Amino acid sequence: MAGLGKTTLARRLYDDPYIVSYFYVRVWVTCSQDYKRRELFLGILRSGNPPESIYHLIELQTLIMSSRVNITVPDNMWKMKKLRHLCIKSGENLVNCPNVEEPSLLKNLRTMSMVSPTRQCQHLLARARNLLKLGLCGSLTTNSGDVKLED
Repeated sequence: MAGLGKTTLARRLYDDPYIVSYFYVRVWVTCSQDYKRRELFLGILRSGNPPESIYHLIELQTLIMSSRVNITVPDNMWKMKKLRHLCIKSGENLVNCPNVEEPSLLKNLRTMSMVSPTRQCQHLLARARNLLKLGLCGSLTTNSGDVKLED
C-alpha cells in the first residue's frame, strides 16, 4: 500500500492546531513492518520528557514534572528566570545544568523537591544560592557507604 499518503495524513492530523491544543503530550512514532510491540511501547514511554514549548513560559514560577520513567530536564528550563519552585518526580531525574556561569539564571529558585542526589544535582545546588527548601529522594550513600554529595 505504498504511496497512498498514509503518513502524510497522519502527520497532518498530528500537527493540526486542534489536536495540538487538546493533548498535553503527543508522541510521534514510526516503526517498520517488523516491530516488537513491547519495544515500541517502551520507546513511547521513554520519550515522555517535557515538550520544548513549556520553556517558552518565561513567567512561570512553579514547575512540577512527574513521570514513572527518567526525566531529562533540557537546558532551556534555565531560561525561565522567574522559576521559584521546581519539583521533579521520576525514577531518576537527569538535570542538564546550564553551560554558562550566569548567576541570574537560578537566583529566584527557592524550592527544589524530589531531586535525585546525582553529580548533576551537586553542580545545580552549588549555583542555587537562594534555595530555602530542598527535598532529596533516593539513596544518599553509595553501595560502599560513601556519601554521594560532597561539601
